Amino acid sequence: METNNTLEENIKVIEGIVEKIEEGNVTLEESIILYKEGISILEKCNTKIETIEKELIIIKDQNKV
Repeated sequence: METNNTLEENIKVIEGIVEKIEEGNVTLEESIILYKEGISILEKCNTKIETIEKELIIIKDQNKV
């Protein structure tokens, strides 16, 4: 898993993980590993989104002057 992916790239990775699990062609153990990987990527996405939201608030506040 690449940690410096863009938000969009990470979403595509998560979609791929979901697809693999839904196809049912992986073992239970593999499904759990994929699930954990997906959750980890999702947490990174949420962190990126929170950071971007904070930056937008700062920009918005600076433009109120």
